[in-house]
Amino acid sequence: MFDPTAFLRAQQEAYDLFAPRPDGQAPEPRFQTQAATVNYTAPPAHIQIRSKLPQVVVTKQELMDDSNHECAICFEEQRLGGSVTKLPCGHIFCNGCIIDWLSRNCSCPVCRFELPTGNVEYDTKARIKQTQEKRMAKYKRSELMQLPVSGLKHLMQMHKVGIPNYSFEKRELVDLLVSSPDIEIIEEHDAVFYNINELMGMSREELINFFRSLRLGTPDDNSTREEILEILIRSEKIKIEDSAEEIEEVIRSWENKKGDKMDIDYDAKNDVAPAVGSTYNEPYNTPKSQTCVTPDNPSTTGTGFAPNPDIAKKEPKPISDFQGMSVKNLKEILTKAKISLPAGLSDKSELVQLVFENQDKIER
Repeated sequence: MFDPTAFLRAQQEAYDLFAPRPDGQAPEPRFQTQAATVNYTAPPAHIQIRSKLPQVVVTKQELMDDSNHECAICFEEQRLGGSVTKLPCGHIFCNGCIIDWLSRNCSCPVCRFELPTGNVEYDTKARIKQTQEKRMAKYKRSELMQLPVSGLKHLMQMHKVGIPNYSFEKRELVDLLVSSPDIEIIEEHDAVFYNINELMGMSREELINFFRSLRLGTPDDNSTREEILEILIRSEKIKIEDSAEEIEEVIRSWENKKGDKMDIDYDAKNDVAPAVGSTYNEPYNTPKSQTCVTPDNPSTTGTGFAPNPDIAKKEPKPISDFQGMSVKNLKEILTKAKISLPAGLSDKSELVQLVFENQDKIER
């Protein structure tokens, strides 16, 4: 039954709840909840900031922060070798998720670190507040050194660090960023170990991402997962917790599988059926005029392969042959062989190492 007295009381309570105060200010909230402390009115991050956020490859160093094990927006698990976007506070997210988030809100979904919005008044207050609450941008010095000069200048603009108006070296820009009170330089995690099972669980695309992040160049398009893994392991760019014997056993198993597959592919291509008791798997009905060289008798009929001097594997040149080249020549060689150059300003020694390790591609 309709109660007019109760209805009027509810109307008065609603008016009291939302009515402005006598001084014209917004009414005080009646109920304080955890959600009330979240800044839902933060403006979006500036479009130039959003577009220049670095995309990184997920490594164990990134996953040492428990909050980075999954994207805090979509809750998708982060996988080793995956491509993600990293905010200045150190938290990582799916590329699409964080760009969409920052188009509506300038703060990190995990720690509320705020990115510049382009609104001078808002950004100034946010910067002061973050300094008071010690919410700082976090970088490793090695990360900064890997950035190109344009990337370092972008960070300097974002963190209000003055850019020198004279000729400078890359290291000077890094030193200026490191000295900023808004930036915290975090320690390098050198004692990070991977195991074979973790690496074998990565897809080919994730392995290639990981490969590039270690500045090992770009694997050949025809390289298998196992071949990429072997190069990765033998490069000593990462630390493996498995014993040397276990590593060699796994690599031998990959090589055996590769040999079996090559035999199967050759037989399928040449329509060969193995003869019973045949050492070299002689094909049935081999024409008498067809002769192939075999290891035991170069003039007998068989299915062995004669060595071709034109495609025989050349001995690699010593690294000293490349150390006398100029940086320009080294870069030209790498570019011609379609080998990705390292990001940022590279030391000559890095280019020399890349050329030395990729001689097979360069010779072709």
